[in-house]
Amino acid sequence: MALSPRDKRAVMIFGGVAGLALVAFLLLKVLGGGGGEETAAPPPTVPGGTTEPSPTTTPKTPRETLPPVLLAGARDPFSPPAVLVSASGGVSPSSSGTSGSVAPSGTQGPTSSPTAPSGGASSTIGSRTVVLVDIFDSGTRAQIEVDGTVYTVDEGEDFDGNLRLSSISGSCATVQGSGDSATICLNPQK
Repeated sequence: MALSPRDKRAVMIFGGVAGLALVAFLLLKVLGGGGGEETAAPPPTVPGGTTEPSPTTTPKTPRETLPPVLLAGARDPFSPPAVLVSASGGVSPSSSGTSGSVAPSGTQGPTSSPTAPSGGASSTIGSRTVVLVDIFDSGTRAQIEVDGTVYTVDEGEDFDGNLRLSSISGSCATVQGSGDSATICLNPQK
């Protein structure tokens, strides 16, 4: 394919501009030096002679750093809400507070920290407030809140120091600890 006179002229202009850019680059970067700050070598030491004191450099003063910004609520907006996180660290569906509902998987361990008792009736064992939140897995596991911390425990398992879920019967669970015992139900008995 033959080039028209117009195309030949455009190629020659582009070639000239590219050539000038290449020459300018070479002059500035290769032949022009690094442009960086040069440091002087210390004067040679003469045995038995005197040395001149080296010039002193003043250290740069560090910039003032600002304190970290405190966020309202201090919670990661991309993490799942605490009520949906189980003891094993996974996300699970929320429970509705009644028997037979889906509950977090995992074994003993705190799952959330509500500020007020939730779920069924509460009882005091020792100096701790104990609330039965839910019973699931066909009556073999329960969620029990102790002073605002929720534990998912199996029947016969110890939790929160010296408390034990001794038995589950229907919608009630018996919790023992510190010589005290309490039977707590999901639906408070009248």
